[in-house]
Amino acid sequence: MTNDRVPIHSPGVPTSGIIGLSATVLVIVSVWGWVLPMVGNRPTIRQSIENTQRLGINPAAVFYTDVYEKTKTPQPLWQQQ
Repeated sequence: MTNDRVPIHSPGVPTSGIIGLSATVLVIVSVWGWVLPMVGNRPTIRQSIENTQRLGINPAAVFYTDVYEKTKTPQPLWQQQ
């Protein structure tokens, strides 16, 4: 009994790997070069960026600290909603 199946692609050329890698790179470049700058230009994000720069806060350290909680002005309990 012979095997009459013909391979879809040559075994030496990993086309699915190249296509997957290309798609992944395209998504990363699109997010990094288009989506993130668009989000960064939103008024609320821009205000937050300017606020951290004005206060001299290192934005890379914000993830590991509660710096925003420390910079808030406490309100009396009767004024909180």
